[in-house]
Amino acid sequence: MSLKKIASLSLVFLLIASLVFSNTVFAGDLTKEEIMLKIAAGEIMPEEAIKESDVKIKKDQAVKIAEKMLDDPDLYSQGYVSLSPYWGSGITIWSVEFSKKEGLSGSVSVAVDANTGDIVSFNAWESYGNNSAFVAKFTRDEAKAVAEKYIKEVLKEDIKNFELQNEDDPYLYSSYRTSGVKERITYYFDFARKINNVIFPNYSINIGVDGTEGKVTSFSINRFDLDSIKFQTPKNLKTVEEALKEYRKTVDFKLRYSLNYKQSIFGPAKQKVILAYTPVSSMYMMDAVTGKEMNYDGTVIDSKAVETGLSDADLVPMDPNAKEPKSKAVNDEEVKKIAEGYKKAVEEILGVKFDENNSGNGYYYLNGSEKIWNFNWYRNEEYKQTYLNLSINANTGHVLNLNTGSYDYSYDIMLKEGKKAEEIVENVSWEQGKEKAAEVIKKLVPSQYGFYSDRNLKAPELNEEAKKYMKEYSYNYVRVVNGIEFGSNNIYVGIDRTTGNLTNFNFTWSDVEFPKVKDVIPLEEAAEKYFENMTAKLRYFVSITYDENGKQKVGDTAKLVYNFYNKDNLYGYYEIDALTGELVDWSAYDERITPLSSIKALGPHWAQRSVELLISQGILRKQDFKYDENVTRQDAVKMLALAKGISYYYTVATDNKSMTFKDVTVDDPYFVYVESAVIDKIIVPSGDKFNGKEEITKVEFIELLTNLIGYGDIAKKDEIFKLPENIEISKDKTGYAAICSVLGILPVKEGEVFKGDDKVTYAEAAQALYKALSFIK
Repeated sequence: MSLKKIASLSLVFLLIASLVFSNTVFAGDLTKEEIMLKIAAGEIMPEEAIKESDVKIKKDQAVKIAEKMLDDPDLYSQGYVSLSPYWGSGITIWSVEFSKKEGLSGSVSVAVDANTGDIVSFNAWESYGNNSAFVAKFTRDEAKAVAEKYIKEVLKEDIKNFELQNEDDPYLYSSYRTSGVKERITYYFDFARKINNVIFPNYSINIGVDGTEGKVTSFSINRFDLDSIKFQTPKNLKTVEEALKEYRKTVDFKLRYSLNYKQSIFGPAKQKVILAYTPVSSMYMMDAVTGKEMNYDGTVIDSKAVETGLSDADLVPMDPNAKEPKSKAVNDEEVKKIAEGYKKAVEEILGVKFDENNSGNGYYYLNGSEKIWNFNWYRNEEYKQTYLNLSINANTGHVLNLNTGSYDYSYDIMLKEGKKAEEIVENVSWEQGKEKAAEVIKKLVPSQYGFYSDRNLKAPELNEEAKKYMKEYSYNYVRVVNGIEFGSNNIYVGIDRTTGNLTNFNFTWSDVEFPKVKDVIPLEEAAEKYFENMTAKLRYFVSITYDENGKQKVGDTAKLVYNFYNKDNLYGYYEIDALTGELVDWSAYDERITPLSSIKALGPHWAQRSVELLISQGILRKQDFKYDENVTRQDAVKMLALAKGISYYYTVATDNKSMTFKDVTVDDPYFVYVESAVIDKIIVPSGDKFNGKEEITKVEFIELLTNLIGYGDIAKKDEIFKLPENIEISKDKTGYAAICSVLGILPVKEGEVFKGDDKVTYAEAAQALYKALSFIK
């Protein structure tokens, strides 16, 4: 069922994409030809060409309205102004851009409703100066209050009619934040309109608040004419439990090899193949009354409506006797010869010669220990482009990606000009196209094609509309290892139904190790793990489709539907490791950061505000946080290094020659933090062992803290300092304690005695470090 449904949606999408293109009237310097190419490329959204005479608000009026969003208009110069549809809203907008005249570079973008004069979006950006420092002074809750006030007073909306959708902002806690106080902190909020106490996502407000200054730096409001549609009454609905029960029936699992990426904030992601149970079908949206699966156009999905010709059965390689392609490291000249060979093969198949001035000698990058070469060739003709993109692994000599084909923009421009699309005359049947596809595959990847399985077992059943306008047949092949599908490696081939020519070819290959198929957990156990944290969310859904001219059509009724997601990973995709039984996020980061909701669940605490602010700045990263837990040396150094800000150049290492400590190698997740702390002189090494898992004392913590703010050398002159009575510390550390005491950054609860030999807790460390942020240079 799942494959039929997926292909049905794909077919609809392809048909729409081939018919729908858009236009924008630019006030800048784009030529007519450039505009037409943008139209053809789909870079501009669907609608008929819009002229200034078509809207009530003229250009000059729009600029004056937009200027109201500038703190000081005299500091800005007006940039481009454009008139275009506002995607997904059915309105037309003037987009106005302003840029700073002098000093620090910056810009402000404003979108003005071209018929009402309302400002529908705003975004202010400023560059980072060399001495810029940003310490979060507003918690997320405080920033939320700023956002809600803005919505009420400026956007004139009643916040009681909206519901916050991202209480724990997923982007806030991402591992991308690495620059500490050098990186601006912005809180983002997504509010959805409520109707009958149920969210209606088509009416929404997105707003950003600066965490240092507490002012709104961006917003967009997507209003919807609520009187134009009828909202289904919330009665006789399936319960969440009933919805989940029906959802569970739609989910199938398949044992596959899965390519996972262990993401890192430093350097390339590490690839690893696992044997996994992956959900190959599931219900995206359910009618909350009937419990039936719904399509994106609001209709009930009929799994038998479209046969795709794809099958998962009997994954037999095209050449069952194929032997693994030989792996041999090749030098730069040999790589270029290999690339030239593929280029000639593609030119022969496509019947073209790539422009010499549109080709290069290629370039390479290092992916860990692998050297990957990329080559690109193009041939540009009037409204047509032919291309070849190729990547080769120099360590093995294998082609990793081969993407080639051509695209004729004249067809799309013809549609845009209002001419009727010509019906396709099929001269090449699906079976004949498949034969041509097989010939192309064998010519282009002769040593690797044999490991791919032909999934095109029979011709797809097309409706009459598809037969008229579908320009090509598509064929799909998937790599098979040990009789199991490896979905990350595919071959896609497009054959023109009229000419039989190749229209596009995409090949992917990975040089990776595959685990053996043994000790696999039962499917039932994997399924239970997958479902245990699933939930359903009720919302209103209104269908938005497009006619043959690309005009938006909005349904007349908003239906109540359920969507399904994992509570811990709203935007992610999980599969189950078939050997360990654990849920796996295919693009997981090295760490997951404690959400603020978990901190609040711990209850009020004297260090709570400092903890929340450090989390917001990406400095405190601990999944299971406890205020009274003692801090290890490695976690203390990690926090301080992140507070200072980590330079990418500090952390690039391909071997262990650059390591400072024998027990912190490049494979250690703390390596980048430790080495960055050494370079920034937060750590002054006194031996070749770091012993990162040891709990750190308060005296060592204040020594690191003093080094962080740049007073380490002064602190060594302990004879010039005198300590108050509530500090107990060895004489040789007097300077560190005195400096931290004067600055108010001792890791101790107010009113308590500071004892240097005590271990420092997360509460104490967080409060001291947050106070120290403003002293970082």
